[in-house]
Amino acid sequence: MSASFVISLDFELYWGVCDQLPLSQYRDTLLRTRSAIPALLDIFAAREIHATWATVGALFCESKDELQGLIPPQEHDLADPLLCFRHYATDVGESEDDDPFHFAPSLIRRIADTPHQEIASHTFGHYYCLEQGASESGLRKDLTAAKTVAAAKGYELSSLVFPRNQYDNSALRVAKSLGFTSYRGNPESWFYTPSRFSSEGILRRGVRLADAFVDVQGRTDEESSEGGELPRNVKATALLRPHSPRLKRLDKLKLRRIKRGMLEAARSGRTYHLWWHPHNFGNHEASNFAALTNLLDYYKVLEGEYGMASRSMSEMVKN
Repeated sequence: MSASFVISLDFELYWGVCDQLPLSQYRDTLLRTRSAIPALLDIFAAREIHATWATVGALFCESKDELQGLIPPQEHDLADPLLCFRHYATDVGESEDDDPFHFAPSLIRRIADTPHQEIASHTFGHYYCLEQGASESGLRKDLTAAKTVAAAKGYELSSLVFPRNQYDNSALRVAKSLGFTSYRGNPESWFYTPSRFSSEGILRRGVRLADAFVDVQGRTDEESSEGGELPRNVKATALLRPHSPRLKRLDKLKLRRIKRGMLEAARSGRTYHLWWHPHNFGNHEASNFAALTNLLDYYKVLEGEYGMASRSMSEMVKN
């Protein structure tokens, strides 16, 4: 297989931050996110970019009744109720019309209707696989709900991104048994190792931040190999961090770091996997879109010079 450029997005809306921020503090960002997604799709379409949209299953729902009918039984809840989907699933509107923060079937249709976009899973209820109370049976119930609601809308989910990048071998066994053929794994460096929230500290977070601007972890692009056991690990290379005014002087370093990795992957026939959240584009839109178009235009240069190909996660398995 030729060198690959993979993009995956963790599409969550409020489900991805409901355990961190009250909706009142994030609603404007989420509304701008909804506007940013069609703009992202236009940029992808213009450059023939293949991307994987790992979507929280609740966003597929058309109504509150449909959503609540899919929530797994309470015995599968995590130990901390503030990390449980159920805790937040009652305080929602009736549909996307009056609650654009918890429902997004129209956006999912827009994504699916755009060429080369893959609809994938980010679990049904943003399920944390490593937190206390998580279990194989709980994850199975959650992913079954995600597959059920997606299938009802005409989508087959074959790729999986675990929320907060939390996964272990038991989670992968469940994914395999349910027919997922790829997942996004973490870089191998110690500061990217999947962990509980309680194991995250200032040091790990600080080193990850530094790694966005300078090469802390070393080479992380992956050989673009064929075959192998499923689900295949389409390992992440880098997070496209959003623009931050306090770090704006480092924006050029961030882009240079990513471009250098893309070039190395293109030259050596390997895979560069870039990921982010759509809500990262809900603030400082001009700076974030400028950075993305810069990177995608550079990809087109690598496509022409080295034959690098844009591929979704599922295409990494099929090719």
